[in-house]
Amino acid sequence: SATVGSGIVILERLASLSYAPAMYELARTYGWFDDSASKKRKSVLGIEHNDGLPILSKYNDRARDICRRIIELEDSTIPDFKANAAFKLAGYNHNDGQDLYVRSTSEALDDLLVARRYAEEAGNKSLLDAANEFIDYLMSEMNEDNNEY
Repeated sequence: SATVGSGIVILERLASLSYAPAMYELARTYGWFDDSASKKRKSVLGIEHNDGLPILSKYNDRARDICRRIIELEDSTIPDFKANAAFKLAGYNHNDGQDLYVRSTSEALDDLLVARRYAEEAGNKSLLDAANEFIDYLMSEMNEDNNEY
């Protein structure tokens, strides 16, 4: 629809000014997000996806780049956006069974530590709990892998 297209143009302009909320919404539009708004945007924009996961890697690459840029912003007032961006990157780096990228548990852990730090700053308990749970899962997975040798 023209409304979504116009909205994307506005988000792109705001994101070019390093406005974190717009950047995050663009990442939600292009990336591996399975909420209804993200899926609807993808459908309207013609981005083929499998339950929120874009089929073409160029869209996932764009979302990952946006998430990295959010984390790198020199803005102490946006810890929640940074936490969510880092958590999303952890999912990409772990990508359990999706074969999106080379799986890297160590990169996923690094991302989760960043997510945890910013979730604490933001007072985002649900994201903090999710990050800690994901960290525990990855640590147990790494321990299992080490015990196999």
